[in-house]
Amino acid sequence: MRLKEAEYALQSNPKDFTSARTVDAYRHWLGEKYSIYGKTEQTLNIALARFQAGSDDTTYRSVRSAAQVAGQPEDVWSGLRPQLLRTLEQQNRWAALISIYLEEKEVGQALSALAEMEHAPGTSPYGYGYRSGSGLSQYQAQVAQAAEEPYPDDAIRLYKSLAQKLIDVRGRESYRQAVSYLTRVRLLYQKQERELEWQAYIANMRNSNKDRRALKEELDKRGM
Repeated sequence: MRLKEAEYALQSNPKDFTSARTVDAYRHWLGEKYSIYGKTEQTLNIALARFQAGSDDTTYRSVRSAAQVAGQPEDVWSGLRPQLLRTLEQQNRWAALISIYLEEKEVGQALSALAEMEHAPGTSPYGYGYRSGSGLSQYQAQVAQAAEEPYPDDAIRLYKSLAQKLIDVRGRESYRQAVSYLTRVRLLYQKQERELEWQAYIANMRNSNKDRRALKEELDKRGM
């Protein structure tokens, strides 16, 4: 009853964010109760309503959990998943898609979503700051780590990009983080027996940054 009242208030004023939060709170609470009492159909319907109202990785997971619970037909999730992913793509929710694909071990899809995120209008190549661990750089690092085994060349490309942007930022801490990414690059080259490519790359990097003493010191510490 309370949910219906809140939904009606939201319909009357769609821009009322307080009503929107109230509706989501009621749906979240009701979904939990339906789940506790084994009402699988109602649990899924509530989860879908929350996803439609606010499509992100959190509401996606709620639908996935509700669709895969015991008592649901086996084909429910396989039918819903493409629809949910399509919705996220249409809304350009690339960050949510990257998180979902990494969680579901779909590294190739995560790489594709990251490419879309990198080229999205208004996206800063530097994210929101390296020290906070947020922004584009965070997703690049996550995808690079996941891609090391199945897509080593993509991992190398991402690590190089992250390292270069940190070097451009300047500062001892930025250099230290950059070198940690370069360590991953060196390891990936070594695993593929491409030592000459690594040597050429790091020599060029040193030559291009000869005036940065702190960077040279950090590279020396790692034997680069």
